[in-house]
Amino acid sequence: MASKENTEPNQEGNTMSETKHDIGIVCMLGQNYGNQLTHFALYKYVTSLGYSAVLIDFPDDCNMAKNMPIEHQDKFKNWIKTPYPEKDVLVHLPQKGSLSGQNWLCDMFMLGSDQLLRSGFVWDMGFHSCMDWVYSNKYKIAYSASFGTDVYEGDDRIRAREGFFLNRFQKISVREESGVDIFKNEFGIDSTLVLDPVFLCDKREYERMAEIGKERFPKEKYTAAYILDPTEERAQMVQHIADSFSSGSAIAISDAGRFQNDGYSWNFPTLEDVKIEEWVSAIYNSEFFITDSFHGVCFALIFRKQFVVFFSKKQWRGLARITSILKMFGLENRLVESFDELKERNLVYNKIDYNKVCSFIDIKEDESIAWLKNALAERKNFKVNDTPYDIIIEQRMSLCNAESKIRDLEMQNEELRNNFENTVQSFNKRLLETHNLCVNTRHRTLYGALAWLFKKIFNL
Repeated sequence: MASKENTEPNQEGNTMSETKHDIGIVCMLGQNYGNQLTHFALYKYVTSLGYSAVLIDFPDDCNMAKNMPIEHQDKFKNWIKTPYPEKDVLVHLPQKGSLSGQNWLCDMFMLGSDQLLRSGFVWDMGFHSCMDWVYSNKYKIAYSASFGTDVYEGDDRIRAREGFFLNRFQKISVREESGVDIFKNEFGIDSTLVLDPVFLCDKREYERMAEIGKERFPKEKYTAAYILDPTEERAQMVQHIADSFSSGSAIAISDAGRFQNDGYSWNFPTLEDVKIEEWVSAIYNSEFFITDSFHGVCFALIFRKQFVVFFSKKQWRGLARITSILKMFGLENRLVESFDELKERNLVYNKIDYNKVCSFIDIKEDESIAWLKNALAERKNFKVNDTPYDIIIEQRMSLCNAESKIRDLEMQNEELRNNFENTVQSFNKRLLETHNLCVNTRHRTLYGALAWLFKKIFNL
């Protein structure tokens, strides 16, 4: 396995990494808490097995990067403490072709979780998550891959390209039950259902985060709510649960991406600019947790919290992820759509029996870990020769290098032009000062001659 170097964490990460790693984890680093935590968990788990790993984010020349707000371009601003060494994160690569260099630096590649195969995201990332830049002779797996919804959303063009690239993978596991069907029906690929990476990470990592992020939370009992799509009815449901369970004390957590429904905001205390460690702490220290987020459900289960899940059939984020994990552990009844439904089921007092649920979680965790360990171990048996497609990758990289050199020359030319213009302006200023100092005809004549000569030389 590749050796590791001791380097300090960096808020920006690397734009290029020359460090060799066992695993390149292909990801989509965003501002959402679940997005960051699922990548963190996968990184921490594989490194705990003794592998070295680097997170490889999408390049800056894809549509997703170009359309990203400036305030979201710092990939780690939502951490109180960046959890990665600088050498283990690859972000802000200037162009897609630069990724090809990782073929010489990573022994194998693994696709992470969190909707990385949702067709709209795939297209906006320029098929980054499909590893179209990885050579055929490189071992490729996907752990807990997700399409985000229960049906495939892409058109025929995206489906054909995505299918070609996904058939180059050696092992694939998925996060949702519907994902198994999509892989089989749309691409003819067999896949295995596993848990999200957040279930694989040592729980002590989250407890450490909760300790770091606890400062802004009350010591008395409170109900926590992490709702991506707030509405007046949901606010009433949150307050009803808080009144019943924690003496009316409720705290809402705002999302790092500031999702809101038509500008609606909660009418009870809301924490703004919440860091990832604070988000974890909010759930960990709550008496009751309410969410409409998939990863909110995951962490409620990890921390063995009483919880309910609000949902709407109209939400764009997709319900398949939430229904799949609730069904896996026999908790479908925790999903509610309306205030009336919440009261009818009496979910505040109808508690989750974690003695029963934990046995299901433990079994599924063991199955997921076994799948991942076996998939990683199979690398040693993998051997595939180059294919014609690899020629395209090499040509793309050569073109990218040429474009990069052209951009460097253009920048150098611009710098020279600016320096020349500054020199001209400075010289003109000095000529003017000399002119003003001249008091007799002979000096003025000399000044005029110098000015004429300068204009002739520089063609001004």
